[in-house]
Amino acid sequence: MSRLGQQVERVERVVRSWKPGESVARHLSDHFSCHRNMGARDRRECRAWVYAWIRLGRSLEDLPFAKRLAVATYLTTTEPYPALEALLNSELSDIELPSLQSSVEEKINAVARSFPGFSLEKIFPGSSRISSGLDRAAFLSGLFLPPELWIRVRTKYREQVIQELTDRSIPFTVDPILPNAIRLPNRTSIDDLEASRKHLLEVQDRSSQATAEFFQPKSGETWLDACAGSGGKSLLLLDQEPGLHLTVSDRRPSILKNLKERFGLANLKPDELVVCDLTQPETNWPEQKFDVVLADVPCSGSGTWTRKPEGLFTEVDEAFFQRFRSLQQKIVKNLSSRIKPGGRFIYLTCSVFSAENEEMLSWVEQETNLKLQQYRYFEGAAYRADTLFGASFLN
Repeated sequence: MSRLGQQVERVERVVRSWKPGESVARHLSDHFSCHRNMGARDRRECRAWVYAWIRLGRSLEDLPFAKRLAVATYLTTTEPYPALEALLNSELSDIELPSLQSSVEEKINAVARSFPGFSLEKIFPGSSRISSGLDRAAFLSGLFLPPELWIRVRTKYREQVIQELTDRSIPFTVDPILPNAIRLPNRTSIDDLEASRKHLLEVQDRSSQATAEFFQPKSGETWLDACAGSGGKSLLLLDQEPGLHLTVSDRRPSILKNLKERFGLANLKPDELVVCDLTQPETNWPEQKFDVVLADVPCSGSGTWTRKPEGLFTEVDEAFFQRFRSLQQKIVKNLSSRIKPGGRFIYLTCSVFSAENEEMLSWVEQETNLKLQQYRYFEGAAYRADTLFGASFLN
């Protein structure tokens, strides 16, 4: 069997053994662990082709595996290499297609002309519920642009990090709007950077960094990061204003343990860590009220499905939305009583669905004393980043 045939067969085995809902990254890691004889090039190509195949979602499912794989790799790749050229020549030579370097919009249109069953709406589940506040065409086209690696440099070390990246000849771009946001090619290894070892930087998506425009912290303020997760936004907040008093909470003790370790590595420390379930009104809640409450609430994660394309196989129906709405409403309702008069509430999601965003804004104003001040989407397609939503309320 030719090398191309072996690679296609390998990719098909990986894809067929993957179950929707399972992490693609973990599935690939498990596969590579079981096949340690695979060389670096084979792993790199296998990973890229598996992700490409999954990025087609449920579109073109009737095509033979190799042809569907060729369409997927054509849409997601901009630079040719021998194995890819062999695959395209084998499966798509009878079709007139723009070059790999053409814009993703041109390539999508060409595929749609050649394969009538191809549809962006079929790729993204629940596409009819995507917010009208987004550039829908740009967002859906961005599904074929694998995200870049974004880092956030701690403010006082910015020039030091930039100098090290330059000295190491690592390609990078400093964001023109967010001066501490730096874009690196996907899968750039930063672990051996001195700046990384000294924790002068954090891996953080550009859109996540951009949400800081809602923060505007002041020294001495009391803040609650109510759904802290790994603590990325808390670290960003303290980098903006080290003089505030920060409480972080999450319902998972292991998450807060990891957060505490991450803060320690950055020589930072929150005032208090609280394990509590925010869907319950009286479960080990912080007793005080806060100047600002920040809640990056549980959501569909649909704004990250470019980075995690396994989400494209999610069953999106009314029950799906109701499950998240119920969580979001309980959390917001309970948190609203923890905000000082005149204080602020910041609501964040990584969703593109209006049911979790704009529709929630109306509910918040109706069911609490909070009044909407501003809201917006942080669109990531142009930056090869996630898409997030944020809103700010006044109590």
